[in-house]
Amino acid sequence: MKRVLLPALFLALGSSAMAQTPAGMTAAEAKKAEAYFHFTMARVLDQEQAFDESIKEYRKALEITPNDADLYAAMARTYLNQRNREEAMKAAQKAVEINPNNLGAHRLLGDIFVSAIQNLQSSRQPVTPAQLKDTLDRAIREFEEIVRIDKTGREGYLMLGQLYRISDNPDKAAEIYRKFLGIEPGSEDGVVALAGLAMDSNHNAQAIELLNDYLKRQPAADRALETLGDAYSNLGETTGAADAYKRAAALNDDPDLRNKLADALLDDNRLEEAASAFEEVLREDQTNVVVLQKLAQIYRRQMKYTEARETLGRGLRRAPTNAILRIDMALIDRDEGKFEDAIRGLESILKDTEKPIYSQNDKSIRMRVYTQIGIIRSLQTRFDDSIAAFTSMRTLADVSDRNRVDMMIADTYKEAKNLDKAESTIRTAMQESPNNRDLQIAYADILSTRGRTDESIQLLQRLAAGQTPDMDLVSAIIGVYEHAGRFSDAQNTLNTAARNFPDEKQIHFLQGALYERQDKVTEAEQAFRRALDLDKNNPSVLNYLGYMLADRNMKLDEALTMVKKAVDTDPTNGAFLDSLGWVYFKMERLDLAEKFLKRAVAFAATNATMYDHLGDLYYKIGKYQDAQASWTKGLQYADEPDEAMRMRQKLEQVKSQASIR
Repeated sequence: MKRVLLPALFLALGSSAMAQTPAGMTAAEAKKAEAYFHFTMARVLDQEQAFDESIKEYRKALEITPNDADLYAAMARTYLNQRNREEAMKAAQKAVEINPNNLGAHRLLGDIFVSAIQNLQSSRQPVTPAQLKDTLDRAIREFEEIVRIDKTGREGYLMLGQLYRISDNPDKAAEIYRKFLGIEPGSEDGVVALAGLAMDSNHNAQAIELLNDYLKRQPAADRALETLGDAYSNLGETTGAADAYKRAAALNDDPDLRNKLADALLDDNRLEEAASAFEEVLREDQTNVVVLQKLAQIYRRQMKYTEARETLGRGLRRAPTNAILRIDMALIDRDEGKFEDAIRGLESILKDTEKPIYSQNDKSIRMRVYTQIGIIRSLQTRFDDSIAAFTSMRTLADVSDRNRVDMMIADTYKEAKNLDKAESTIRTAMQESPNNRDLQIAYADILSTRGRTDESIQLLQRLAAGQTPDMDLVSAIIGVYEHAGRFSDAQNTLNTAARNFPDEKQIHFLQGALYERQDKVTEAEQAFRRALDLDKNNPSVLNYLGYMLADRNMKLDEALTMVKKAVDTDPTNGAFLDSLGWVYFKMERLDLAEKFLKRAVAFAATNATMYDHLGDLYYKIGKYQDAQASWTKGLQYADEPDEAMRMRQKLEQVKSQASIR
């Protein structure tokens, strides 16, 4: 009631009551009082959202005191509330003209320009760079004035820094944020803003250092912890990201943060924790199809196929035509070794999504389906069918994707031991894309496989174009030298790379592999452990070191832990599965050895070593016919003379057994 009666009281007094000068008051004082009356009326009407009446009162006040900057600033705010931006700007600019230090007017102008920037950024209409730059410049000028006038105002500094970030002036933004942190050294907003600026420039390590330093003093700063997780994530340091998000989520029950944590745990291969995190998200939203898909993927990686099917089925009941979910369901069949079921599921997707004309998204989905069909047919050693799938995929691809498909076709020919076709495929692709580096590296690999080592090296060196070879080229060159047994050349290449890239993690892995190829086990182990010091979850390093130790009956418990972590990252990687089975074989845990060695040959159907290992397992448990079949299969795919000789000797031995059961 008071908000209604107060204007009525003022109206009852009326401006006529002010027309006569009260006793004891000069004419100037009376005018000032009358102006104040109209100003007060305007403020009251503002509260009632009677903006038209409020403007009239401001104008009456300005008739009496026309050079009052505060009146213009207040009226500008009313115009803005009235959504009359043009008049608001005029009034605010008049206030600034009268008094350049009028903070309220500068703030209003700043708000108007920031709102205009947001509108331009979200506009569906074309926006020219000049339009955006002009508005940004005007906003920056206002906020520069704001921080000049109000030297301790946090909002001004933070907005000005953000505006400099948007205008691609990181140095000025950093200067503003640092100035603000000089005023408020414990400000989480300031630290997060400065760290975000560093991340914008891809200086994530710098952001991490800044945030970690701040968090030593303010360990419960949840936004700083979340930003730290973002910085680690940008660097691909999954453990740091997951740990930071975990600390942040313990302080802030924010759904977006919980999703970040779940994704980071999955990326860090902490599958049990990731599953728990996604299950927690699902408790709040049972309809979240994306989370159901990710949870099913975790179960699939854990080889919990029943749980994977049930979880993905929940998603498909909500989105039965979702092709991505249907592909994932086929992948459960694939991973379980039900290859024909997987093919039927994938082919049904192709049939159901067939159209006369395909959008880019349609093409992307169909290419994913053809990719999986090609891979599965290759696993079944049905190479012609595999190549047919990849060829169908190629018709949907653009130039860059066609190059990738050509390399997949060439790899399939290599799996089929048809090097002539592999080489001709790559050579044809190179004619279409002569400057494609990946194709040339693939061609160098084929030359190496054919024993044309010098040609292969010359091609790879030409790709460096007189510059220092990058790590992709270094790795390829070392691989060629290793294949040819030229270990000193490989070592010289690696030594040069180590000088050129002293912080490169891959150096230690390549060094370990090179030592292992020369049977320098102690040196290899040291190099691999240095690689793990830099990246403790690297599956390739974990697998290689674990296998090397197990193959020599060394540190079997540790080898098992390493290889299991590698398999968790990719439970269909034949090399990882073979390593795990071989560790179990060395530990005399033969049931588990059989399980994983059989799975290995299912997912690496042309790898002679894996058939050799499975044959050893069958021989050890007395399944001589199975051992003979496995070694015979391995001999079919053996490329190395020593390996072929070893399997021939084993076949002679098993044939000499008194009886083959």
